[in-house]
Amino acid sequence: MLEFLRKKRHSLLGFIVAGFASLMMLGFGIDAFFSGSSENIAIRIGEKEITYREYAMRLDRVSDLYRRQLRENFSRMRAMLNLEQQTIDGIITENILEDFTDQLGLSASNQQIEQNIRQQVISIPQLGGEFTQASYKNFLRAVGISGAGLEFETRKQIIQDQLRKTLSDLSFADKNELLAVYNEENAKSQFRYLNISADDFADKVDTSKEEELKDFFLEEQEAYRKPRTIQYSLVEFKHSEFEDHVEITKNDLEIAYQEHSSKFVEPAKVLLRQIFFKKSQEDKDPNNLEELITGSSSEDSEAASELKPNEFARNKANLALERVDAGDDFAEVAKEVSEDSTTASKGGEMGWLSFDSLEPALRKAAKLLDPGQNSNVIETDSGFHILMAEELQPKRQKEQSEIEDELRAIIRRTESPQYAYAEAETFEQLWEKETAGGAGSLASFAEKHKRNVISSEKLLTAKEGPGVLPASITAKLIDLSEGDSLLFEQGASVFLAQIDKTKDSYIPEFETVKEQVTKDFVAKKSIELAREFAESLNNSEKDLAALAEENGLELKTTELKKKSEANGEPFNTPNLRQAAYGLSPERKRADEAFVTGNNFVVVELMEKQLPSTENFEKELPSLRAQEQQKSGERMLNALIEHLKAKTDIWVNPNLLNSQPV
Repeated sequence: MLEFLRKKRHSLLGFIVAGFASLMMLGFGIDAFFSGSSENIAIRIGEKEITYREYAMRLDRVSDLYRRQLRENFSRMRAMLNLEQQTIDGIITENILEDFTDQLGLSASNQQIEQNIRQQVISIPQLGGEFTQASYKNFLRAVGISGAGLEFETRKQIIQDQLRKTLSDLSFADKNELLAVYNEENAKSQFRYLNISADDFADKVDTSKEEELKDFFLEEQEAYRKPRTIQYSLVEFKHSEFEDHVEITKNDLEIAYQEHSSKFVEPAKVLLRQIFFKKSQEDKDPNNLEELITGSSSEDSEAASELKPNEFARNKANLALERVDAGDDFAEVAKEVSEDSTTASKGGEMGWLSFDSLEPALRKAAKLLDPGQNSNVIETDSGFHILMAEELQPKRQKEQSEIEDELRAIIRRTESPQYAYAEAETFEQLWEKETAGGAGSLASFAEKHKRNVISSEKLLTAKEGPGVLPASITAKLIDLSEGDSLLFEQGASVFLAQIDKTKDSYIPEFETVKEQVTKDFVAKKSIELAREFAESLNNSEKDLAALAEENGLELKTTELKKKSEANGEPFNTPNLRQAAYGLSPERKRADEAFVTGNNFVVVELMEKQLPSTENFEKELPSLRAQEQQKSGERMLNALIEHLKAKTDIWVNPNLLNSQPV
């Protein structure tokens, strides 16, 4: 299969992130693609040298991953992500682990790699949930990697997973340690607490001194920075426009049939008749029940009149079944007594039906019938049924000749992105050739060649889109310079874009943002005042109830619960919950008040109940496995730090000052 995978070409489909983020974060086989012998060195790890080109490609891929995940927020959050440092750390960690696993002799079989690649492709819903030639090509295109690169990275990931498991298996926690963990997870605690809101201190903040506001503005000026904006033109090449351009051969149809035949299976069907009696809330002349069904009167009519509505309908069905079982023609009985207005006149004929189209009770009964055989009385929410199967048609795979139109449509949808991209590339080359030596406008060139131009018409931030198109297009172009162009794929289209105008980000004058600065100043000072007050309460030796009464605060109490069950106020953040459940009768308050947004919480332990040890022995195996996994991760992190310390590592200092991607 690996040979088959290596022969597949790249597909041109929209960007798909789900299912491949972890692989992208681990890298893309740095030394598998470049020799780097003629380029300057960016990183040296032992004897291995990483070139600037290799580093830049890795940084670009990491940036692209975050750009896809964060979308319009990427530009705003890029600085805090520290992508350059992330990329450097990833390259170093990846290479030292690769050397270490080689020394251990860890390996991955071809079968493991095949299964892993299949699962990666199948796990992405946008690719149809199955592994086919088309879905594999689209997967490679989406993640920007070759077949050989994917195999290389998958092998490396499997080996690193083996190392993690080995470290976990080496980990050991004794019974006393596990008992401490068990007690921590299962102990029940009850707390009382005070909420101090920063909003309550807003009216205590003095905003009359403008110099203080200006100082605050200078300290926080980055928060008021106006984002970079761009104005641009787009030429769109929709995939759908090129479906008719796709050339389809007989071999293409055969391959498509092999890959998609499972979608064209005609389900098993049955030709059914039925006799039906409705459930009703009102009796319909119960005195004539037997006469209605059999055509003769009965001395039991008085008893029949006492039947409940559903029992009356059931008895009508039972009497009809007796006639059929006695040899009366099913169709004739249906015409005479069935209460289904749609089928009664046709002798109860329901036509050919797939079993899945029947409601569960009828489906179950119908599957047990042979041709010519009738069922017993079947009750459903609507009434009582008697079924008869006239003919059965087993599940059938449709022949290729029956579905050629559908196959052609599938091929066109799958291959049209490649045609759209090729047309866009040709268009771009013609534009560059025609405008060589001059400042050529994409908009004018497109109009000349009768291609529709989409213009942003004004400067846009990365959070704004041109017209009905999404903001993610602007986000993709936001870092380009005036006159730059970019060919890219987005959704079901290929776009060629040119930047017409840019405006770099800037910090506005104080007077233009004074109102917002004042609001932010009040918010910050309110938080500081609230924190001081909360800490004074937390450090007080007085009982929390007494403090609440002195300061006119509401004292709240939680229920006695385990940590895993604690939710809602005041446990709105995991850190608060973790710290609160770490309190003990000897240490009833934390060292400081807890922060939850703009609120501060002072928590005091009221009661703590340790769990019974009766179930500890039962939970010991799963508890040990859980702690082994955690310990394995800790050991892996320690191993990485150890390997870094003993490896000669040099990083060019200019990397961290490089231009953001």
